[in-house]
Amino acid sequence: MKNIRYGQARGPTHQESTHWRRASAVTDSPTGSDTDHGQENTQRGRIRDTYHAALQHDHVNPKDEDLVLGVVAKPMYGIQNHIDENRPALAPAPDALAEFKQRADEIGHNEAIEELDFETRYRQRIKSSDTAETEIERIVSILEDGRNVWLVCYENTDRKWCHRCALKDMIESRLQTSTKDARTDGGRQ
Repeated sequence: MKNIRYGQARGPTHQESTHWRRASAVTDSPTGSDTDHGQENTQRGRIRDTYHAALQHDHVNPKDEDLVLGVVAKPMYGIQNHIDENRPALAPAPDALAEFKQRADEIGHNEAIEELDFETRYRQRIKSSDTAETEIERIVSILEDGRNVWLVCYENTDRKWCHRCALKDMIESRLQTSTKDARTDGGRQ
């Protein structure tokens, strides 16, 4: 099998995990869209997310050509064996993560997320970081070129919220804006 990441062969393809969300179920829809006015269909890549153990135990298996991005502050537990690159600028702030872990031990994971307004704080961190914004633009560009991108950290999101949920939303939103801009620019002469 030629599909090897840092010396680790990936197993057979499996469906990716579902994601926990407060308001709605996550769907894995293509980010590509048909363009208006008879223009060619531009096939875009898909943004997906999973967690380290799912990769480690072959519960998900990205394709060779997919970009598998870690979004963790400190790679550990062998995650580097299952990702192509790590982008720590897209991880939660270390102080917010430490505060969350302490509170989660006391009241539970999702309860701590809600109490600490972790999602809002994470989104603000990303929006205020030039490095994080550059990373998101890079991911959008890769998706626009038709390559799939996987976001990876440690949390299984079947029943728990993870920063990947917000990050995926931000990337999808940026991609939709990029698509609208391209449609608008395409109609100008």
